[in-house]
Amino acid sequence: MNRRLLSLTACALLAAGGAAAAADWPTLQQNNQRTGFTPEVIAPPYNEVWRRDIGEMIDVRVQPIVADGVVLVAAYKGLHALDASDGQPRWVFRPGGLFFSSPAVAGGRVYISNQDRNIYCVNLADGREIWRFQTGEGVWAAPTVEDGTVYVGSRDGIFYALSADTGREIWRFQTAGPILLTAAIGGEVVYFGSDDMNAYALNRRNGQLLWKRSLIGQSVRSYWPVVSDNFVYFRTLPVRSFWQHQFNVKVDTSNPDRLKRVREWLEKDPYSKCFFAFDPRTGEETVFPVLWTAGGGTVPFPPVVLPGNRIATPAPAGERTASSGSSSLSIIDETTRQSTPGYIRVIADESYGYSASGSIVFSGHHDYLQYVDVSLEPAQQRNTHTIIGTRDRPADGQSPQWFGNHDNHPGWHSPALANGHVYWIGQGSWLWAFKGESQ
Repeated sequence: MNRRLLSLTACALLAAGGAAAAADWPTLQQNNQRTGFTPEVIAPPYNEVWRRDIGEMIDVRVQPIVADGVVLVAAYKGLHALDASDGQPRWVFRPGGLFFSSPAVAGGRVYISNQDRNIYCVNLADGREIWRFQTGEGVWAAPTVEDGTVYVGSRDGIFYALSADTGREIWRFQTAGPILLTAAIGGEVVYFGSDDMNAYALNRRNGQLLWKRSLIGQSVRSYWPVVSDNFVYFRTLPVRSFWQHQFNVKVDTSNPDRLKRVREWLEKDPYSKCFFAFDPRTGEETVFPVLWTAGGGTVPFPPVVLPGNRIATPAPAGERTASSGSSSLSIIDETTRQSTPGYIRVIADESYGYSASGSIVFSGHHDYLQYVDVSLEPAQQRNTHTIIGTRDRPADGQSPQWFGNHDNHPGWHSPALANGHVYWIGQGSWLWAFKGESQ
């Protein structure tokens, strides 16, 4: 494959998830920075090696977690552990409540949140419960584990730091709204958002507030902040509904002053804002040429961080997103904020999940999984390849019955990329494993 060599500037991308191996995918988006990137190059072709019906529905925010030869999938009523090599079940953990997010693995233990108000720690080998910690409300966000501490926010509005060993509370931080966003970590700082519509940066050792910035929108639910060397990114559900977002048509795609035009538009109509880039140290904001698309009536998927100070995200300014027309995945230079669109075609009013291996960016959407090599020049559709599935057309004969109304889609899961394999959730309750060429 004609691929330029990619290099990472942040060695932290290799060190997430405690003692888990770098080739694993031990937490959401591979690492605690939530970059969605692994330097392990898993190249095509991708051949299916196994698939398994979990037997119960899986929430749209859930991603497979891979560690120590085990794939973990949190379905609504049970945490399922499967053998990564053949998909055979190992154990199921059913505490009684519902799971809305993925677990995290560190040191041979699995940490997971539940709507029964508890954070659970179980043994990776057999699913045996080790400890639980009860919060004041159900817990939507996934745990983040770093240096022997579990960080997680609850719908009770409190952000907790717990001992990974015993579950003992170390410190807590109170916000004015429910916390539905999984946290991210950059160095000594833990970042999260609350539905009081603020982004928070805390000293992760003692919970001291370092900075707090206002977010515009209806909610900051569903996903996670993303930390790069240069910025920490947050996405929100904008105040305006999707069908009020005619503004992208008005931002001329050929105009060289795109950044200026986006800035002017958001100054005129701040309620259209949904993409926030803050300096990780000071919280100073920088405007990026990203407007709302590919949101599917909810918070758009966070960016994926690529080497060379670049991010991959949908919704480049200037592309037509006036209705359910086409937009695309773009690569944006963090230094210049210049956008190169056209890598993966996206439907403007539907949601997508992304992750990356080397220069390959994967996209999960409804019942199909695609990839594109972003080291090549963008050519919309021509460089986009389908691994499995077709778009959810009611009459295509290949989609499950519930896709007759594609607004009732079961998910937009981003795949886990680990140990030469692509693990992906699709069709509501299925888990696939595809083997690529590991380089």
